[in-house]
Amino acid sequence: MYKELFERERGRFLSKLDQGCDVLAHCPVPAYRWMMVEVVERLRKRGYKVICVSSDPVIDEFSELENSFFFHHGSLVEIFSQRPKPPLYITPTLLPGGIGERSLVFLHDIWDSPLGDENKFRNDARDFEYIAIPSKPALPLYERVLRYNPQEWRRVPQQTLIPCGYPKLDSTLARIAAQPPTPKTAIVYAPTVGFMSNVKEYGHKILLALATRFRDREIIFRPHPHDHNSQDMLYLIHFASRFQNITVDLESGDNYSSYARSSVLVSDLSGTAYTFAFTQLRPVVFFQPKVGSQFENMKDFAYVKNVPVIGALAETIEDIISRIVELEAEGSQRVERIKNLRDTSVFNVGHSLDYFIDQVDNLMTGKLIDGGVRID
Repeated sequence: MYKELFERERGRFLSKLDQGCDVLAHCPVPAYRWMMVEVVERLRKRGYKVICVSSDPVIDEFSELENSFFFHHGSLVEIFSQRPKPPLYITPTLLPGGIGERSLVFLHDIWDSPLGDENKFRNDARDFEYIAIPSKPALPLYERVLRYNPQEWRRVPQQTLIPCGYPKLDSTLARIAAQPPTPKTAIVYAPTVGFMSNVKEYGHKILLALATRFRDREIIFRPHPHDHNSQDMLYLIHFASRFQNITVDLESGDNYSSYARSSVLVSDLSGTAYTFAFTQLRPVVFFQPKVGSQFENMKDFAYVKNVPVIGALAETIEDIISRIVELEAEGSQRVERIKNLRDTSVFNVGHSLDYFIDQVDNLMTGKLIDGGVRID
């Protein structure tokens, strides 16, 4: 049955490819799919022939776009190992495979968030000619990582970091502008992915403190999408269910609803900390226990240097509560500081897709990209 369905989908896909494809837009996982909907629509409006592929069986706007298909990533790689590749392959997820004649990835993190295993990042990025960089602080980080011992890595002959900006940020700002103001009364706790966070040791203590100290407010617990099924996170989700004022948000692809109604975010080393601050213009409490603090190893990162601009550091559970009260009392002064940092540091705020669309012909032909940094 599955084989029959696969062959039928493959036949439809190959037939559509034979009719012409300028850009293949691929979403391997649910995250960032709603952002890719706008990317596809803008490309088609400009006249490009776009085919969409999902690798996760989620029914949403992306999967229901015209000329949208379902294939696992490995199947997609296999298909294009036997036939001409599309001129441009775009995706929000780093996975090797060389699916397009030229490939571009929209990076997830808006700031110079720690990458974890840099060797893994280099390996995953090896088949991408273009890396869409969101901000000025992110540019030197990715340039350093991708220039590291290039002779030891089999990758495309030349990679270019392009100062694109962050389409997800722009899409969220547009959604905010188009809707009535949402009361911001909730507190959201969004730790980063498990291997980089302190959620295993402190997650239940943070949830307990927030739920009991702010009894009259909604506490939103938003686990990292990659951790939804981990044993530690399943325990925390069960723990959170004991409290009437805790809402668990397991929406992988869209954080808008939770963030739009929150006045402050509590996190650790997450990339979403800066996303929250720059979209909602609201502060972040960064929880880093003094003993073994990862911030000590990151003191030269803009991520750490800008913590006092977008929020405050908390070294104990009690500090978290105090910082929330202090930050919420600051009001418009903090808002202006966050907005100024965003507007002076993120590339093409409000216009990232304008920049991207204007560069597509150059991306497909390998011409010099306006403002791009080449890594030979």
